[in-house]
Amino acid sequence: MGGGERVTQKGCRHLCVKTLNQFECCKQYWGPTCQNCPGGPDNSCNRHGICLDGITGNGRCVCEARYKGFACEECVDETASGPDCVPAACEGPNCPNRTVCVTGEKRQECQERCGPGVCDRNAECELFGEGHRCTCRRGFLGDGSVCLPLNPCSVNNGGCPQNSTTCQFDGQNQAQYHSVKASLC
Repeated sequence: MGGGERVTQKGCRHLCVKTLNQFECCKQYWGPTCQNCPGGPDNSCNRHGICLDGITGNGRCVCEARYKGFACEECVDETASGPDCVPAACEGPNCPNRTVCVTGEKRQECQERCGPGVCDRNAECELFGEGHRCTCRRGFLGDGSVCLPLNPCSVNNGGCPQNSTTCQFDGQNQAQYHSVKASLC
């Protein structure tokens, strides 16, 4: 046979194969960029709830009956505290005005209402009346007791086309965008 000739045999045909990668998140990670569930993968929802995880999940914690908060870190019963939501020894009249009972590892103590450890380190504390309010700083998401960096990739792929660009979360308010090369048969 001469150069460049093709032989076609009866019953044979060209086969075109397309490979599709389907991304999934590991357990305790959520969304198209697989972010940590609140509390992190080893302490998801403070072990007091279920994270709505997976590639289509939203990372929200569904807390057990005794717990509430962004990461199930608060007790529903306001007279209780600690990891097991038991009545606190320093609650109520035991703590002087402008203080709050904070449960640390194996002990409870009265602290200034806006003192260290009362709010997440990425939150602002505000005093009002007999109470206080923790609010996450700009660029963070949560209830003030727990604040996680806001991921620009988690909403609408960071504003980039989903079929041609991936968004990679690199930390607080930081993302990289990468073009995706598509090949068709």
